[in-house]
Amino acid sequence: MGSPRGSESGAVVKAFGDPLIDLDRIATLRTIANIWRQEHQNRNAQAIADQCARLYDKFVGFVEDLEDVGDRLDKAQRAYQSAHGKLSSGRGNLIGQLDKVRALGVKPTKSLPAGLLDGTSDDDGPEGMAALA
Repeated sequence: MGSPRGSESGAVVKAFGDPLIDLDRIATLRTIANIWRQEHQNRNAQAIADQCARLYDKFVGFVEDLEDVGDRLDKAQRAYQSAHGKLSSGRGNLIGQLDKVRALGVKPTKSLPAGLLDGTSDDDGPEGMAALA
């Protein structure tokens, strides 16, 4: 007959199975959990990479639009300078011609801002006066 101790260890083996097999199962489950964790991290990394690619493309579009705005601002600045030149500087500018008209005796009810009158140059000379007369 068996000793009580022998039957006790048999009960442990029946209750828990073979301890080496249980350790293998635990190791296998941990390996599976690590594989799942790695797969989850890979999916997250791919999602981050996809989002970064969309962000980069959006940024490139923004930079292109900003460059277009800059080009248009430059064009607007050149148009403003051209119009301002016709108004107050250069040969036959409007302010210079109107100042000559006022000098001939026209009595306007309003006057131009002093900043516009300063620095105006009209290179028409006496011929310009004759053309206005």
